[in-house]
Amino acid sequence: MYDTPLGRLAPIICNDVNYTAPARIVARMGAQLVMVPTRMFAGVWREMQVMAVFRAVENRVATVMVDGAFRTTMVDPYGRIVADQVTPAPGAQMLVADVPVGSPGTLYSRLGDWVGWFCLLSWIGSMVYQAADERRSKQAERATAASA
Repeated sequence: MYDTPLGRLAPIICNDVNYTAPARIVARMGAQLVMVPTRMFAGVWREMQVMAVFRAVENRVATVMVDGAFRTTMVDPYGRIVADQVTPAPGAQMLVADVPVGSPGTLYSRLGDWVGWFCLLSWIGSMVYQAADERRSKQAERATAASA
């Protein structure tokens, strides 16, 4: 975590943008701007860009992905791509834009993945209940057929 005149800056590296935890951890620590240095190629970049947008929205922080070979993207805390630049050849590049820094503290960044886990456990519980209910129905049908 780095305190700068622009706000609190935190780096996460390359593929970490695909996972919720690294961005959430730095947001909980007070990051307002998350830098993501990468070295990607064209086929993967769009997915990484979408993940950067997700991390910005989930944690209400600005996200800047800087790729040494292909593309640079700046995302504001609300998921809007403020600036995007494709570099035709590897080398030095510069992209300048006004990106508002975020104020971390969304419900998701405070509570984490509990909603997803709750939904998964609820689904498993409903499947178990349904299987038990079908089993009881079949036993009741057999009992009725045997008594008739």
